[in-house]
Amino acid sequence: MKLYIIDQNLDVIGGVERVCNLLATELNKDYNVHVVSKTKNTINPFFNYGNIKINYLFDNTKKYKFKIIKKIIRFLTLHIKIKKMSNQFTKDDIVIFGRIYVALNFLPYIQNKENKPKIIVRDAIHFQYFNNKIKSKILKYFPNTVDTLIVSSDESANEYKSHLKSSNMKILKIYNPLGIKPIKKYKFENKKIISIGRMDDNQKGYENLINAMEIVNNNHPEWKLCIYGDGAYKEKYNTMISELHANKYIEINSSIKNVVKKFNNSSIFILSSRTEGYANILVEAMACGIP
Repeated sequence: MKLYIIDQNLDVIGGVERVCNLLATELNKDYNVHVVSKTKNTINPFFNYGNIKINYLFDNTKKYKFKIIKKIIRFLTLHIKIKKMSNQFTKDDIVIFGRIYVALNFLPYIQNKENKPKIIVRDAIHFQYFNNKIKSKILKYFPNTVDTLIVSSDESANEYKSHLKSSNMKILKIYNPLGIKPIKKYKFENKKIISIGRMDDNQKGYENLINAMEIVNNNHPEWKLCIYGDGAYKEKYNTMISELHANKYIEINSSIKNVVKKFNNSSIFILSSRTEGYANILVEAMACGIP
């Protein structure tokens, strides 16, 4: 029996990526765990997988002369490899998907298999927030292919049950595991505000936080904001800070592994996100007792 843990970008930092890492390293003690990432984005993965080798379906770090060529090669490569891997699954295997949209890449090739593996899908996004295309695919493939759907709230569980009434699929509420060993020892005398998250899009709302800090600085110049994270929007936010002449009270640092130490040396944690699923970093901040 093989146990597969599959997600989009398992070599980068993120809440889902942390959960997949915790599951893989813990389950590897008793099972033959295989970790699969649709894309490879870094030379070395952010989280330590020990002796588990990550199987990357497409190397996103390779350079191509034209972006359109890369997109075409990426599409064809992923299509072929996803189909091939899906055909290799057996009825003795367990396949865990970290996100619904990743599962939907594989399920069309699994649904009619005579030796279908046990399928587990987890996601923190409520059904109503998916677009109509994703919703229709969930309704098409989940009832007869997915064995267990794991959600993070009673509201989400009830919503999925209302849309999948005729399905034998189990829907379970399981909170994400706490990925840190919390220490409640934050220093309120340190005039530091901390925020942690990826910078791949506008979801995290960092432009609002940066603009807000300009107002804070006008009234309380002793306070500083430290943001930790990486992503495509990092340069954009650094430019904003420079244009506001805010470098003295706002700084952006690279992603960190020891968040507990940073929480303990700060006085306030801010989550400026426009939307969140299950915000691991918020739970970790609460566990450390930082306001």
